[in-house]
Amino acid sequence: MGSVAETQRTLYPYVTGSSVVAIKYKDGILMAADMGGSYGSTLRYKSIERLKPIGKHSLLGASGEISDFQEILRYLDELILYDNMWDDGNSLGPKEVHNYLTQVMYNRRNKFNPLWNSLVLGGVKNGQKYLGTVNMIGINYEDNHVATGLGNHLARPILRDEWHENLTFEDAVKLLEKCMRVLLYRDRSAVNKIQISKITEEGATLFPPFSLKTNWEFSAFRNPTAGAEVPASLSSTPICYTNALFFVILTLTWVAAKKGHWRIRKLLRLSAPSRSYRRRVRNRLLKSRKPTLNQAQFQLAISQIPPRFTPEELFNVLTLQNDPLVCLELFHWASQQPRFRHDVSTYHVTIKKLGAAKMYQEMDDIVNQVLAVPSVGSEAMYNTIIYYFTEARKLTRAVNIFKHMKSSRVLNCKPSIRTYHILFSALLSRGHNTYINYVYMGPIRSLFRQMVNDGIEPDIFSLNLMIKGYVLSLHVNDALRIFHQMGGVYDCKPNTFTYDYLIHGLCAQGRTNNAKEICHEMKTKGFIPSSKSYNSLVSALALGGEVDEAVNYLWEMIEKQRSTDFITYRTILDEICRRGRVQEAMKLLQELQEKDLVEGHDYRKLRHVLEDDYGNPVSRIGPGYSSVRRSLQSISLGFMPAFAWVAKINSYLHGYATEELANGRN
Repeated sequence: MGSVAETQRTLYPYVTGSSVVAIKYKDGILMAADMGGSYGSTLRYKSIERLKPIGKHSLLGASGEISDFQEILRYLDELILYDNMWDDGNSLGPKEVHNYLTQVMYNRRNKFNPLWNSLVLGGVKNGQKYLGTVNMIGINYEDNHVATGLGNHLARPILRDEWHENLTFEDAVKLLEKCMRVLLYRDRSAVNKIQISKITEEGATLFPPFSLKTNWEFSAFRNPTAGAEVPASLSSTPICYTNALFFVILTLTWVAAKKGHWRIRKLLRLSAPSRSYRRRVRNRLLKSRKPTLNQAQFQLAISQIPPRFTPEELFNVLTLQNDPLVCLELFHWASQQPRFRHDVSTYHVTIKKLGAAKMYQEMDDIVNQVLAVPSVGSEAMYNTIIYYFTEARKLTRAVNIFKHMKSSRVLNCKPSIRTYHILFSALLSRGHNTYINYVYMGPIRSLFRQMVNDGIEPDIFSLNLMIKGYVLSLHVNDALRIFHQMGGVYDCKPNTFTYDYLIHGLCAQGRTNNAKEICHEMKTKGFIPSSKSYNSLVSALALGGEVDEAVNYLWEMIEKQRSTDFITYRTILDEICRRGRVQEAMKLLQELQEKDLVEGHDYRKLRHVLEDDYGNPVSRIGPGYSSVRRSLQSISLGFMPAFAWVAKINSYLHGYATEELANGRN
């Protein structure tokens, strides 16, 4: 099993490449880029290739994040492989690849997870030369010469002046060298190691890298501050102004701190402390609150230990200690006694005490001592270590302990079903984000496969955890596969948690028919769906247009004494109103309130939401309401309807007012 470290999106580029310049020439496409890779503002790498042939007819260059460029190359490898598998004599040309890259970049941008690159795609197919570019948000175009990064500002003017469509290969190379020399002078991220590639009808050719001839003897290079000297008459003025400005800022800061005036605070931009500052303050506070050893209790514990004590006697004393610091100090004190060695019981109880007190650093030190003694260990102790490491969110350490158990030669240290339960639960407790659960389902599947291969029979708990993981990562079909294998393959009968996970997952994907079948099977076996299952089913049915079925399940849910949340009530009432049955929705809400199924606050909130979204239900009674309402909206926008419509509106409002007075409403 590999590392289980958390992964994040590319929020900021780390290792980046600079500009790419490409032009069309008489026989094909020519592309140039340097081989530098900048780590922030540091030129960390000097041999990164950013020009790659794609298939038979295309050449790709990229600037920006190198790791994202590698991900794009992986996408393109899969695309070319899929295209070659057809074996129909056709192959993707540069225009098709460019369109594919445009869709990929735009799709990732819409997911707020962009690939941090600007790409140049050129190629030749059937005698037609193609050159285009696309940036990280999907903006693309085709031209005779393109550039990315600073090259778009520094190289394109040169290309507009000197490029023509009959350029020979030698002239095109000289033109690209001129552009790259200007970029080397002006771009701090550029390096003097250039690679040029060409693609023609015969295919792509990547030439070996080379260095440009440069001249740094220009006067502006030798003395960049020339002409920027300050006149002698003004040499003392900035100091006076600086002192005065400093006094003004100091005074305003004092007034803002004392009076709290928001205008002064806005002027000075007094922002909140940074995250790193708050973390340092919190760490200092935790250190200052660190408990100290109770010497009296420690001496009392020592007095309870007989001379020439055994590990069993020390274990009994450690078990009675409620203070983890006293327990830790006793452990260290015993380690220094002559002719004494700790055994599994003393290590285990000390680790358990420290883990329960969340003293994970001290616990880690004891664990390192355990790992240094191969003969000491037990399956129960290692399970405790893994459990507390997962509680501390140290998944890498927990996995290392698991690997240590698998490689151990002691039979009672091998992983058991309990070990796998702890790891499954830890990996599935990383949050309710679908992407996070999707990432961790790979290690979970690997763990499950290892468990079966080691001859450990999965139980209902581990199978339910697998179903839960598949549901949370939106692999509902895999969850159903595990469900159908329970009786035949694993000899386990599903329980109420199994059905609840499946109902929730099916409803999340809108598969209400399958969810109703699972719910019916669950009830025939004597199980009652949980509140979460009922809420998911009612909401999914309502959103899918089966409003009457959703209402039936709502009453069944109430009959089974399952709690209904506010979102379920809001969803079903909203969907009823969307179908023009506002009065029915209000009647249902009133009935729920009369049976004390909806609290007063929730009832008022739901009623106000319905009235705001769909208007007063009483005013919707009778024909002509929609037409009258549209006419009133037209009047509010400044349009005057015909006289007949004015009379109709007047008559309708008069009838409504009469009905309101008859009902005793103000």
